[in-house]
Amino acid sequence: MLHCKWSLAILSVLAAGPCRTLALARRVRGIRLKVLFERLRELEAAEIIARKDNARYPRVVVYRLTDLGDHLAPLLKAWAKAGFEWEVLEMVLKCKWTSPILQHLRDGERRPVELHMALPGAGKRQLFERLAWLENRGLIARRIRATRPVISTYRLTPEGKRLVRAVLAWDATIRAIAQNA
Repeated sequence: MLHCKWSLAILSVLAAGPCRTLALARRVRGIRLKVLFERLRELEAAEIIARKDNARYPRVVVYRLTDLGDHLAPLLKAWAKAGFEWEVLEMVLKCKWTSPILQHLRDGERRPVELHMALPGAGKRQLFERLAWLENRGLIARRIRATRPVISTYRLTPEGKRLVRAVLAWDATIRAIAQNA
């Protein structure tokens, strides 16, 4: 549920304070109402948000973060302040290999073979798809050496280093929340 850009965007809006349903729809640009209601139900079932209904006419439904959601709010604000798109966080959370690739590159420049050996279970196609995605987003850079055979290496860009710090903070907070639950 936190692996969805819409859930993350909803939580970032609610981190600013309680909000009515249609106000949420306006603030989360591009979301369809059906998707909004599905994500709200999922977040409510996970007890990250709570719904308050006045049960009279006109019916007013307000959503707010629960205590668990309040723990995530600083991370979401920091993520938005850092200027990363929700799509990047979604890919890091959703893909099994993106975060480990970034963490291995944090230690320095690596060849694809070294990354493949460090990630048991990752297929070469998956690895190269993730590397291409990260490179297209400007988070890693590829260097090709004109040797025989040609050697290519990957390293984090300054933007990628910022992303790794944000991901590590996110992971640490999620682990702390899971331990307290």
